Amino acid sequence: MGTTLMAIPGKSSATLEPERITDHGGGAKSYGVIVCPGCLALAKQNFAPGIHVTSQTRPSFIVHSEDDLVNVENATRYFLQLKTAKVPAELHIYGEGGHGYGLHRTALPVTGWPSLLKTWLHTIKILPTQP
Repeated sequence: MGTTLMAIPGKSSATLEPERITDHGGGAKSYGVIVCPGCLALAKQNFAPGIHVTSQTRPSFIVHSEDDLVNVENATRYFLQLKTAKVPAELHIYGEGGHGYGLHRTALPVTGWPSLLKTWLHTIKILPTQP
């Protein structure tokens, strides 16, 4: 089982398997990594059908670029809803990066988001604390 990069109802998800992430009881911990979140909201309206933030929503790490064709407000609106529901979340908005960069290496600062994700996973104790 890999880590979900984007989990939006009705959409396919990419997965990563850099390491198995489990808790001390042997169960898998759940979290979301949302990159270029184009399907979260309907242009400056409410969330897309099927997107409901509650206190049970998984902790989420969100990455977006201001120059994405998708409104950056999708990411900020989702982040604020997570915070209102007291769900652990982290949001990174980069000035440049466009849409669809994912894990592709570029010369832009957005390329560094995976290392920020790893730090966040340590912070919320999904990965063990770094020495």
